[in-house]
Amino acid sequence: MSEFRDNLYDLELEKGEPFSVFVYSKNEWTTKYHFSSFYHNVLVDVSGYEYRRKE
Repeated sequence: MSEFRDNLYDLELEKGEPFSVFVYSKNEWTTKYHFSSFYHNVLVDVSGYEYRRKE
C-alpha cells in the first residue's frame, strides 16, 4: 500500500492538484456501495476508460 500511496503523491505533484482516493475491498465495494450514485458513476467512468484504452 505504501508504494501505491507514493505513486499517488507523485501524481499529485505532477498535476499540481491534491485529490482524495477511496480504496475498498471488492466485496465491500460490490455489497455495501452498489446502491450509490458514486458506484454507478465509477462504473460508467471505468467503462469509458476501458473502451478508450482498447482503441
